[in-house]
Amino acid sequence: MTLTFLFTLLSVPLFADESLSAQIEKLQLQSPVEYERRAELQPRATRAGHLRFVGSELTDPTWAPLYLERYLNGDENTEVRRALLHLVYRSLEQIPTDVENQYTEEPAILRADILANSDNSLLTEQGLKDPSPLVRAALARKAGISEEISTAVIVHLLQDQDDTVKMDAARASYRRDCMDAIPLLIPLSVQQENGTLALRSLYALSKINTEQAVAIVKKHQLAQSSHHNLAIFAANLLKVQQ
Repeated sequence: MTLTFLFTLLSVPLFADESLSAQIEKLQLQSPVEYERRAELQPRATRAGHLRFVGSELTDPTWAPLYLERYLNGDENTEVRRALLHLVYRSLEQIPTDVENQYTEEPAILRADILANSDNSLLTEQGLKDPSPLVRAALARKAGISEEISTAVIVHLLQDQDDTVKMDAARASYRRDCMDAIPLLIPLSVQQENGTLALRSLYALSKINTEQAVAIVKKHQLAQSSHHNLAIFAANLLKVQQ
């Protein structure tokens, strides 16, 4: 048996030729005590305040069907389902098709998590049109680290109506060295309404094209900006170029 074949087995639920209910029944028959324990297991709060299932032994892909069934049945609250989704992903290292299929029916926080961990290009398209900025911001962050997503997505999100989405898109633009983002980063760097957005946009611009960022700082006197952190960064940028 090759390593590639073993990896394939671990990348999908076991008994992939059976229905989810059949997989669940087999687990219950084979290990009734462990089945009951995992069926009733509840997540714990992390230091960051998120609920997570803790313990490396829980990520055994053999039990992924049970976690998936608990997630799909929708009986538990959103935060517990979010923890279950995280556990399913950790167990299988991918988002199951069953989860993707009910993407549009989920609350925004779950749509964001699904989108962040799925390789389904159709979800990327849906994410661009999603009414929730939480989901669009998740897409922006993913676009910053995934070569599978076109940089055109970053350019599109830099024009979003929500400032948080634009900030995440600005970060994504320099991570992907997106030259097409420059014409959008310039006005975002000099707008006065949101100093944090201006700072992140100028920072992204400086990473992509330092000389252009310095020129913008000088032209718009950003070192004298009323936004304190922006002014400090702009002044430091000028010092570096001296």
